[in-house]
Amino acid sequence: MKFNNKHEINIKHLRLLRICSTILKVYAWFVLVSAVFISIALGFGIVPLMPRWIGLVILGGYSFFFVFFYTIALIADFLITLGSAIKWK
Repeated sequence: MKFNNKHEINIKHLRLLRICSTILKVYAWFVLVSAVFISIALGFGIVPLMPRWIGLVILGGYSFFFVFFYTIALIADFLITLGSAIKWK
């Protein structure tokens, strides 16, 4: 695959970065929603042989992963905005 100029390479990379950013945001929300459901299940005692306070620990840990993945997606969005603002000569 050959590219004619740098601008064409930049457009393809920005599309890929946009797709990765969207996937990371969806995954971050999936992690948070699953953490909420798991912590609710543990809090109500649905899962046997697990103490109820483990639900809070799991919610805290998964919340960290949500913030981590969502921050990476926001950085990717910033790079997309920055890359589209640069004019190639």
